[in-house]
Amino acid sequence: MRIDKIETYSTPHLCVVRITTEDGLSGIGQTAPDFTDITCRIVHRQLAPLVLGMDAGQIEEISDRCIESTYKFYGSYICRAAAGIDTALWDLKAKRAGKGVAQLLGSTASSVDVYGSSMDKTITPKLEADRMKALMQDKGFRAFKLHIGKGIGKNLDMYPGRTEEVVSLVRQALGSDSELYVDSKGAYDVNRAIELGRLFEQLDIGFFEEPCPFWQMEKSAEVARTLSIPVAGGEQDFCLAQWGRIIEQRALSIAQPDILSIGGLTRALRVARMAEKAGLYCTPHNSTHSLLQVFSIHMYAALANAYPFLEISIDQEYLDPWTKNFFYPAVEVKDGKVKVPREPVGSASQPGLARQGTL
Repeated sequence: MRIDKIETYSTPHLCVVRITTEDGLSGIGQTAPDFTDITCRIVHRQLAPLVLGMDAGQIEEISDRCIESTYKFYGSYICRAAAGIDTALWDLKAKRAGKGVAQLLGSTASSVDVYGSSMDKTITPKLEADRMKALMQDKGFRAFKLHIGKGIGKNLDMYPGRTEEVVSLVRQALGSDSELYVDSKGAYDVNRAIELGRLFEQLDIGFFEEPCPFWQMEKSAEVARTLSIPVAGGEQDFCLAQWGRIIEQRALSIAQPDILSIGGLTRALRVARMAEKAGLYCTPHNSTHSLLQVFSIHMYAALANAYPFLEISIDQEYLDPWTKNFFYPAVEVKDGKVKVPREPVGSASQPGLARQGTL
């Protein structure tokens, strides 16, 4: 069926894309969060004219066209906008087939294991340890991730010694019953990353995410070669050619493409296949309670090289309160797992979601 209409509805943080085909069937997608006024304009000014009239089933071709036809503007904003179109097309394809996206991709999983990801770098180490112990009991989490450091490549911390304190205290509090990971979002240079990595080795940390600025791939590669613990990363990387170099140089052991930053599920799956071919794990980056959660669950459930856990944020109030009541059914963690959806996402109920444009 031909694509007849592309609409966007947004708040300052969220943009929903609805694609309707000539027979009236619609699919719902989402662009990457924040600055959505810019992203919506890119959807309508640059991408919609390329996509309208195309066969909605040609998702691979549409994905390539959105990126290749805008090569003079190649970058994160094009990919953030293209993600809205791509995810809407996958939703449309699933509805037409009467299946969930994970099922379309060959998955038979009914649920997946998740780790609780803390985004709050301001919380005290004691409170962090206490809430993670509580979540182990209440939600059954068996793995958690801490965010450490401050800034990009500056070797800073929220206060001197916080990283060592929070990682050591949480590791002690969780004991051997839980996996523990750390994410610095590129806070360190090579020497400081290795210095901290030695401590993390002693504390049995499962992986070290983004030890160095993501654009300095060779520095993360040096950290990965030096440490015995796996290095993870990739949430910022939208270029598939760069992903090829990252994987070839073994700059990481765990690929974490972000579906909404890389340009959609189609491109994220390509990264997963590249990682699989190289013998590396993959688990999508999933830091908000937006529709990224749903997309990531579907993708993760279908991966042959899935890391043992998928990321789920435990900080909605702190990080993204604007996602409350955004979609239904809500993603719920029980016994350390979330269900793999088999039905379409319900209509958005976010207050103030306004129509931005139609083509």
